[in-house]
Amino acid sequence: MRHKNPLDIEATDRAVYQAVRNHLRAGEKPTIGLIAEELGVSSSAVYRAAKRYGYASWSDMVGQLGQYLKNNRRVVEHTGDDANGIDLLAQAFMRHRGGRVLLQGTGDADICRRLLVYRLGALEFTAMPYTPQIARACLEQSEDGNAGLALIFNESGLACWQDALECVQCGFETVAVTADANTPVARASNLAIAIKSNKSALSAYEPNYFAAGSLALVERALERFIYLMERESLSALS
Repeated sequence: MRHKNPLDIEATDRAVYQAVRNHLRAGEKPTIGLIAEELGVSSSAVYRAAKRYGYASWSDMVGQLGQYLKNNRRVVEHTGDDANGIDLLAQAFMRHRGGRVLLQGTGDADICRRLLVYRLGALEFTAMPYTPQIARACLEQSEDGNAGLALIFNESGLACWQDALECVQCGFETVAVTADANTPVARASNLAIAIKSNKSALSAYEPNYFAAGSLALVERALERFIYLMERESLSALS
């Protein structure tokens, strides 16, 4: 008897997950038979994919993903003193306090990833650099399909869009900080915060505001998060 290659199983699982997301985003509720026909696999393979992603059943997968996509897809333009991006990031920290946070960054903004590993660790988060293996392990360890929070810093939105997609597929609330609300990483994430960018021209150096803006966003969001934590503690004592 020929055993199926584990890599083939993983590819099938990811294809099933992506197909379900595509239908849900189009306002459709897919059936096992429909997904099996689209992907050219058996219905049992589709069902097993749902189970391996940690869902109780096929209907549980479709129902939870549908609700998740409905509630979590937002894009925010963050510039200057606009508080929206700061508040939304602080609220994301509140929702996942004491939990897992995966961090990914590229280019100049990778400094945000490196900073947050230490800053969030000091605030009792389990902060880890992103790898696909860590993301999948977190999904396997989660009891309700909610693996934690993922923060991705990618100015162009090209280098990390597959990382964002992987995080979403693994049950992370995924926040992308990027230069434009329409970049690939923004479209792949649950929440995108767009920061003004000014790339240097070949003929003359110009400061790139994205890395500085990302650092400012992170610091102010952490200040807001600490304030919210302190206010909640005082409310509990009164």
